[in-house]
Amino acid sequence: MEDLVAGLLDKNKVFHEGFIKRHRHMITQPVRRIAFFLMLCGLMPALIQAQPTGLKPGDALVAADVVLFDLVNEQPLALGNVLGSGGTVVLFWSNQCPWTNRYRDRLQALMGDMEDALIQVVFVSSNDESVFPRERISASRAGQVAKPSGVYLRDDDAKLAVAFGAERTPDVFMFDRSRKLVYKGAIDDSPGDPKEVKTQYLADAVHALVQGRAPAVSETKPFGCQIKF
Repeated sequence: MEDLVAGLLDKNKVFHEGFIKRHRHMITQPVRRIAFFLMLCGLMPALIQAQPTGLKPGDALVAADVVLFDLVNEQPLALGNVLGSGGTVVLFWSNQCPWTNRYRDRLQALMGDMEDALIQVVFVSSNDESVFPRERISASRAGQVAKPSGVYLRDDDAKLAVAFGAERTPDVFMFDRSRKLVYKGAIDDSPGDPKEVKTQYLADAVHALVQGRAPAVSETKPFGCQIKF
């Protein structure tokens, strides 16, 4: 009897081993997928944390000592040397993006208000000129873009864009007089048509700053051309 049971067990073992060998791919593939999925889930928090988020409202100004290039006066210049006593608006800009062109007239009107409030406007060009030759600009044209009282800086190697977390043109970063970020994002809610503007985010932030209060909206998603480093 014992020999019979042992024989049956041996046959059963052989059957299972043969089944596993014949269907190994059917068994191992799902297991590998599950293992990969679990590994990915374990890494996901680290991957998310590693994503650059840039400056957030309430953060202090960074990279103030990074040496850029003043396109109007054609000389090296650090951002920290041109900050306004009433606040500073850093505006990432492009000479070839159609969306920045659509905002040119709208900004001209607002810049007059910012000049009166001693808020400095700083245009920054961070696109790679070797890839986009149209980003190169003459001193006279840079002066036209920055008028009446703005500054136009060339950000070689996109050091400032990376430090701020800028991704689009136009992209606004507005700091108060204590160098704290109070607004970031879009200029308004209608890039394509100024007649359809319902909320003027930058203008509202400027007026709030002048009145000594926080803007009702401190962050929006910028809309425009992607900055190419």
